[in-house]
Amino acid sequence: MPHCAMGLYNNLLWANWGPTRLGAVVLIGNSFQSYKERIPSEQLRDKAHFISAVLPYCVEEPLPSTSNYSVLNDTAVHLFPTRLLQHAPADTWGEQAPPPIDPNDQEINTTELTFDIQQMKH
Repeated sequence: MPHCAMGLYNNLLWANWGPTRLGAVVLIGNSFQSYKERIPSEQLRDKAHFISAVLPYCVEEPLPSTSNYSVLNDTAVHLFPTRLLQHAPADTWGEQAPPPIDPNDQEINTTELTFDIQQMKH
């Protein structure tokens, strides 16, 4: 998922929330560490609760970049080892509502698409 909107990473974490499922996820995408460095912690919690909550238990390995100007210069491999996730407070893994999607986020298209499968066959 290189160069995706932060909300998409947050949704992916939510969809796999829990030490067992998250422990099986390997994510290649924007550096969560960079989010932590660039976005004030309260704002990160508000905009991307699941990223913020998993940061202390995430192992991140930056991928080499060929240029500082590349859109992929902030790409990393993220692992969520079960041995680390088990150290999170128990209430971390409780039932979680889906993260809200900001309709003003220009990186996420919220347009609803509908189509008729029967018409696609013709």
